[in-house]
Amino acid sequence: MPVLFRRFPNLRTKTVELNTADAEKLFKDNRLDLFGGNKITLSNVSSIPICLDHQVLVLSKNSRLYQKDKSIVRYGENDLTKIKHEDFIITDSEERYQNIINNYFADIGTSFYPKIHFRDLMTALKLACLGLGNTAYGHE
Repeated sequence: MPVLFRRFPNLRTKTVELNTADAEKLFKDNRLDLFGGNKITLSNVSSIPICLDHQVLVLSKNSRLYQKDKSIVRYGENDLTKIKHEDFIITDSEERYQNIINNYFADIGTSFYPKIHFRDLMTALKLACLGLGNTAYGHE
């Protein structure tokens, strides 16, 4: 939102949370003008990236994507579909962020099991490092 308002300082908007599939339906019905999220792929809609945020996926040593002795690995959507049905550690204090993660995985056709719920990210990260599940967090 800060990037959007810096670029369009006179913008007046009402925000709602929805997934990409629902946004596409609303665009088709001319009931939505702007969507912040995954790229919309409709012929009458123009998608322009105004900013990208960085997401970090911390993989358990039990994950299909885990690579021993590598601390940073870049994955694309096709790679991420391989973690289908893996255990995840969910950070309950970040419910809105978790919804974004859930929607992203649903949009690329994969899913995961919320095995453990914790209130804080640091505990989730420690548990992921111990092999109890994957977790995700965003940073700028």
